[in-house]
Amino acid sequence: MEANVDISLQISQLNKTGNSKRHKGCAMGMVSTDRKIRYSTFLSKKELDKIIEFYKDKFPLKTTYVRIHSIMVFLCLEPYLENIELIKLCQDFKSHILTREMYNLFPILQKYKIKWIGGKGNKSPADKHANRIRKHPEYANNILTLEKIKKMEAPRKSK
Repeated sequence: MEANVDISLQISQLNKTGNSKRHKGCAMGMVSTDRKIRYSTFLSKKELDKIIEFYKDKFPLKTTYVRIHSIMVFLCLEPYLENIELIKLCQDFKSHILTREMYNLFPILQKYKIKWIGGKGNKSPADKHANRIRKHPEYANNILTLEKIKKMEAPRKSK
Protein backbone atom coordinates (compact mmCIF):
# COMPACT_ATOMS: atom_id res chain seq x y z
CA MET A 1 0.00 0.00 0.00
CA GLU A 2 1.10 3.54 -0.73
CA ALA A 3 0.21 6.05 1.97
CA ASN A 4 -0.29 9.72 1.04
CA VAL A 5 0.15 12.08 3.98
CA ASP A 6 -0.69 15.78 4.04
CA ILE A 7 -1.48 18.46 6.61
CA SER A 8 -4.25 21.03 6.48
CA LEU A 9 -3.10 24.34 7.98
CA GLN A 10 0.54 24.45 8.94
CA ILE A 11 1.33 24.27 12.65
CA SER A 12 3.22 27.57 12.43
CA GLN A 13 0.14 29.25 10.90
CA LEU A 14 -2.06 27.88 13.66
CA ASN A 15 0.28 29.38 16.25
CA LYS A 16 -0.02 32.91 14.82
CA THR A 17 -2.05 35.39 16.81
CA GLY A 18 -5.50 36.11 15.43
CA ASN A 19 -6.17 32.51 14.37
CA SER A 20 -8.04 31.49 17.51
CA LYS A 21 -11.48 32.22 16.04
CA ARG A 22 -10.76 31.38 12.40
CA HIS A 23 -9.28 27.93 12.87
CA LYS A 24 -10.09 25.27 15.45
CA GLY A 25 -6.83 23.49 14.79
CA CYS A 26 -4.82 21.67 12.16
CA ALA A 27 -5.23 18.14 10.85
CA MET A 28 -2.94 15.54 9.31
CA GLY A 29 -4.58 13.14 6.91
CA MET A 30 -3.41 9.79 5.54
CA VAL A 31 -5.15 8.30 2.51
CA SER A 32 -4.13 5.17 0.61
CA THR A 33 -3.63 5.55 -3.14
CA ASP A 34 -6.80 3.57 -3.85
CA ARG A 35 -8.60 5.84 -1.33
CA LYS A 36 -10.03 2.88 0.60
CA ILE A 37 -8.07 3.59 3.79
CA ARG A 38 -8.29 6.97 5.53
CA TYR A 39 -6.87 8.00 8.87
CA SER A 40 -6.39 11.36 10.54
CA THR A 41 -4.88 13.16 13.51
CA PHE A 42 -6.19 16.49 14.80
CA LEU A 43 -4.33 19.10 16.88
CA SER A 44 -6.34 21.87 18.51
CA LYS A 45 -5.03 25.39 19.10
CA LYS A 46 -5.30 24.96 22.89
CA GLU A 47 -3.27 21.74 22.85
CA LEU A 48 -0.69 23.33 20.55
CA ASP A 49 -0.19 26.14 23.09
CA LYS A 50 0.37 23.54 25.85
CA ILE A 51 2.81 21.56 23.68
CA ILE A 52 4.80 24.67 22.75
CA GLU A 53 5.00 25.59 26.43
CA PHE A 54 6.22 22.04 27.20
CA TYR A 55 8.99 22.24 24.56
CA LYS A 56 9.81 25.94 25.15
CA ASP A 57 13.02 25.36 27.14
CA LYS A 58 14.10 22.25 25.18
CA PHE A 59 13.98 23.32 21.52
CA PRO A 60 13.72 26.44 19.36
CA LEU A 61 10.22 27.15 18.02
CA LYS A 62 10.94 25.98 14.45
CA THR A 63 12.33 22.69 15.73
CA THR A 64 9.20 22.29 17.87
CA TYR A 65 7.03 22.70 14.76
CA VAL A 66 9.01 20.03 12.89
CA ARG A 67 8.85 17.73 15.90
CA ILE A 68 5.05 18.09 16.23
CA HIS A 69 4.65 17.58 12.48
CA SER A 70 6.74 14.38 12.68
CA ILE A 71 4.64 13.07 15.56
CA MET A 72 1.43 13.77 13.65
CA VAL A 73 2.79 11.94 10.58
CA PHE A 74 3.69 8.92 12.71
CA LEU A 75 0.30 8.85 14.45
CA CYS A 76 -1.41 8.79 11.03
CA LEU A 77 0.78 5.94 9.79
CA GLU A 78 1.03 3.85 12.97
CA PRO A 79 -2.16 1.73 12.60
CA TYR A 80 -1.18 0.68 9.06
CA LEU A 81 2.63 0.37 9.27
CA GLU A 82 2.65 -3.38 8.51
CA ASN A 83 0.80 -2.78 5.20
CA ILE A 84 2.73 0.26 3.96
CA GLU A 85 5.42 -0.04 1.29
CA LEU A 86 5.80 3.62 0.26
CA ILE A 87 5.09 6.83 2.16
CA LYS A 88 4.31 9.89 0.04
CA LEU A 89 4.76 13.04 2.12
CA CYS A 90 3.77 16.53 1.07
CA GLN A 91 6.67 18.99 1.17
CA ASP A 92 5.59 21.15 4.08
CA PHE A 93 9.11 21.40 5.47
CA LYS A 94 12.50 20.90 3.88
CA SER A 95 12.64 17.19 3.21
CA HIS A 96 16.01 16.51 4.86
CA ILE A 97 15.00 18.31 8.07
CA LEU A 98 11.67 16.49 8.42
CA THR A 99 13.19 13.13 7.49
CA ARG A 100 15.96 13.52 10.07
CA GLU A 101 13.46 14.43 12.79
CA MET A 102 11.13 11.54 11.94
CA TYR A 103 14.01 9.04 11.94
CA ASN A 104 15.30 10.37 15.28
CA LEU A 105 11.89 10.14 16.93
CA PHE A 106 10.70 6.94 15.23
CA PRO A 107 13.57 4.72 14.01
CA ILE A 108 11.03 2.17 12.67
CA LEU A 109 10.29 4.58 9.79
CA GLN A 110 13.81 4.09 8.39
CA LYS A 111 12.78 0.85 6.73
CA TYR A 112 10.10 2.60 4.62
CA LYS A 113 10.73 4.36 1.34
CA ILE A 114 9.67 8.01 1.47
CA LYS A 115 8.75 9.99 -1.63
CA TRP A 116 8.24 13.74 -1.49
CA ILE A 117 5.32 15.18 -3.44
CA GLY A 118 3.71 18.56 -3.69
CA GLY A 119 4.14 21.90 -5.29
CA LYS A 120 1.79 24.24 -7.06
CA GLY A 121 -1.12 22.43 -8.66
CA ASN A 122 0.09 19.02 -7.47
CA LYS A 123 -2.36 18.17 -4.68
CA SER A 124 -1.97 15.08 -2.56
CA PRO A 125 -4.99 12.72 -2.30
CA ALA A 126 -4.78 13.30 1.48
CA ASP A 127 -5.25 17.07 1.14
CA LYS A 128 -9.06 16.95 0.86
CA HIS A 129 -9.33 14.50 3.77
CA ALA A 130 -7.13 16.66 6.00
CA ASN A 131 -9.18 19.78 5.15
CA ARG A 132 -12.39 17.98 6.09
CA ILE A 133 -10.96 16.88 9.44
CA ARG A 134 -9.61 20.37 10.18
CA LYS A 135 -13.08 21.86 9.63
CA HIS A 136 -14.87 18.99 11.44
CA PRO A 137 -12.53 17.67 14.17
CA GLU A 138 -15.25 15.38 15.53
CA TYR A 139 -14.47 13.02 12.62
CA ALA A 140 -10.76 12.70 13.51
CA ASN A 141 -9.48 9.19 14.28
CA ASN A 142 -6.82 10.49 16.64
CA ILE A 143 -6.48 13.66 18.75
CA LEU A 144 -2.95 14.81 19.58
CA THR A 145 -2.64 15.94 23.19
CA LEU A 146 0.19 16.95 25.48
CA GLU A 147 -0.28 13.71 27.43
CA LYS A 148 0.37 11.62 24.29
CA ILE A 149 3.51 13.60 23.58
CA LYS A 150 4.74 13.14 27.15
CA LYS A 151 4.25 9.36 26.79
CA MET A 152 6.25 9.38 23.54
CA GLU A 153 9.00 11.48 25.11
CA ALA A 154 9.30 9.26 28.18
CA PRO A 155 12.54 7.27 28.16
CA ARG A 156 11.95 3.78 26.85
CA LYS A 157 13.24 0.87 28.87
CA SER A 158 15.38 -1.58 26.96
CA LYS A 159 14.56 -5.26 27.28
